[in-house]
Amino acid sequence: MTADVGTAGHVEAPASASPAPPRPSVGPNGSAPGVKERPSEFPVRLSLNITEAMSRSLARLHKRMRLKEAVIARLALMNWLASQDHEYRED
Repeated sequence: MTADVGTAGHVEAPASASPAPPRPSVGPNGSAPGVKERPSEFPVRLSLNITEAMSRSLARLHKRMRLKEAVIARLALMNWLASQDHEYRED
């Protein structure tokens, strides 16, 4: 004698008490609408190519100084600009 249980081995999960909350739609810049971006301290983005030796050196400095490689590069650029451009100054 066997009982009729529907699909063999399949156990249905109980119905959820409430549906998941709706997600806000994505805005035109990829963020949720109504979310305001904070003004960045560094509004201009710079991308550059470096050699393997430069990369290894940055990695060593990153490990020793515990600063992000981009911060180390920014500090180096600030120092170089100050030595080359007498009108350059950080406000």
